[in-house]
Amino acid sequence: MRITEVEVFLTGNEYGLLADARMTFDDVFVVHGVRVVRVPDDGRLIVCMPSRQKQDECPDCGAKVPYRNDYCGKCGAKLGRRNVPADRRGATRIDLDIVHPISRDYREYIDYVILEAYQKEFDRGKAERAQAGNHPQRAGGGTPPGGTRDAG
Repeated sequence: MRITEVEVFLTGNEYGLLADARMTFDDVFVVHGVRVVRVPDDGRLIVCMPSRQKQDECPDCGAKVPYRNDYCGKCGAKLGRRNVPADRRGATRIDLDIVHPISRDYREYIDYVILEAYQKEFDRGKAERAQAGNHPQRAGGGTPPGGTRDAG
């Protein structure tokens, strides 16, 4: 399967979550919820596949509650510290990928295509911001960069 379309939506953050993306495969299958994230330790950009949080049951009402939550969203009960059960490999991850590539080669292909689309969108936004900064009055009013707005 080849990626036939990628759409990237910048979040405006400089660190952490940088963008949301969706990718279309062979013009017939779309995956939403792909994220571009900057790793805090070393500044690398990584692609995160769509995921969901492992859930537990509220001991008071039985509602499903993500492990990160301190309170039940249904009854408001305080949940306290809960241990995340290990998977079959012994890992205790809270976030579970919903979809993901199986082979390393295909994972690298997805990373390359998403990060290339992110860079293009980032550069396009940067150029638009620079162009807007060349005008003393931007659309919608406001204060021009480096100056003050005249009151009269």
